[in-house]
Amino acid sequence: MKHSVYLLPLALTLGLSPATALVIDFEDLTTRDNFFDQGISNNYQGYVWSTALSGPAAGSTGWASATVTDPAVDPAPTPVSGSSYAWNWSGPQSIFIHFGAATTFNSVWLATLSSAFGGNASTVQLFGYDASDTLVATGSVLSLTDNFQLYSANFTGVYKVEFRADTAAWFSIDDITVDEADIPEPNAGILLAIGSIAIVGWNRIRSKS
Repeated sequence: MKHSVYLLPLALTLGLSPATALVIDFEDLTTRDNFFDQGISNNYQGYVWSTALSGPAAGSTGWASATVTDPAVDPAPTPVSGSSYAWNWSGPQSIFIHFGAATTFNSVWLATLSSAFGGNASTVQLFGYDASDTLVATGSVLSLTDNFQLYSANFTGVYKVEFRADTAAWFSIDDITVDEADIPEPNAGILLAIGSIAIVGWNRIRSKS
């Protein structure tokens, strides 16, 4: 019974803490410009937003933001959540989010760039990669329309997610939902608990001797 008391602090410390849900709705981006030229391609929401599987965006082709009042192409896809959304500036076939840690990618809303645009992508498919850039998750193929549709991926423990169109063409993105911190790493609390157990054990040995 005493051992259970000694191990309780460690068990509590090692317990899995709930993942933190994050919805990336782009509402803080009110300028119609791409992430690279805005200087946020390497740090927006703490992630790297790129057109390459490895490394940050190398130029002004890739992720961008737009608003309902200043859409990428008029009219904007509907219904936009709030007043802002994102799209693939200059229409690269693939765009990536580099999370930098194991993350659960839950869902995203996808649509064409605009019903008035002639260079829309027809489909988008999502792929998830681990820390070594190995493909570990593959989503279904979504046929795009001029209205936002929910794409549920539910990729667990991925470090990067790829949005891949059927060809180098345009599409829109809104309300990306992820769960952060799926895999807890050792922290000061764990080390403290281990140290406490070691001290208690040493004291017991000394008292017996």
